[in-house]
Amino acid sequence: MEYDRNKISFLDISTAVQDVRFKTDIYRKMTDVNILLYFSSRSLKKNLLYSQLLRLRCICSEKDDFLNQTRIMSERLQEGGYPLRHIKEGFTKACSKKRDDLLQQSTCED
Repeated sequence: MEYDRNKISFLDISTAVQDVRFKTDIYRKMTDVNILLYFSSRSLKKNLLYSQLLRLRCICSEKDDFLNQTRIMSERLQEGGYPLRHIKEGFTKACSKKRDDLLQQSTCED
C-alpha cells in the first residue's frame, strides 16, 4: 500500500481527492510484470479480454484515464498475440456499458 496526503493506492486501485471528489484509476506496482494469458492458450480468450476491459471501465472514474488504460491494455494484449480485431470488439463492447450501471450492485436474479 502506498499513500500520501491526497492519494492512496491499494491492490490495483489508486484513489485520490481531486476538486472535492474522489478520482479512481488503475494502480500498478513497480514490480508488476504485466502477465496476461497468451492468445494461443486454450481458454476463453474473448471473455478474458472483455472482462479486463470491463474492469478498467469500472475502476477508472475519468474518461481520459480509461482511454489511457485501455491503450496500455491493448499494447499488452497485442504483445500476447491477441488480434487487434478482437481487442477493438472488446473495447467497443466495454464502452457500450455505462460505468454507473456497472457499479450498481447486482443480484442472481439480474
